[in-house]
Amino acid sequence: YPNPFNPVTSFQYALPSEVQISIEVYDIQGRLIETLYDGLQNAGFHQLSWNADNQSSGLYIIHVVGSSDKEVYSNQQKIMLLK
Repeated sequence: YPNPFNPVTSFQYALPSEVQISIEVYDIQGRLIETLYDGLQNAGFHQLSWNADNQSSGLYIIHVVGSSDKEVYSNQQKIMLLK
């Protein structure tokens, strides 16, 4: 929120259990722009912000991937940066 945004956006995600998680931002061509988080995170609802002040206008994808011994978690969200 908000989407489209300029230059800071925040997003929420929920994890069903404690997982090793990676949150990355990709441009529309699939290039990794930034890793926002990489580590162990507890179950529950979480919120994270991304400051895209140094990026150009366009469509970006936030990719959240997590895994534990018993399950895999994956989510993607499209966001639009307008300057």
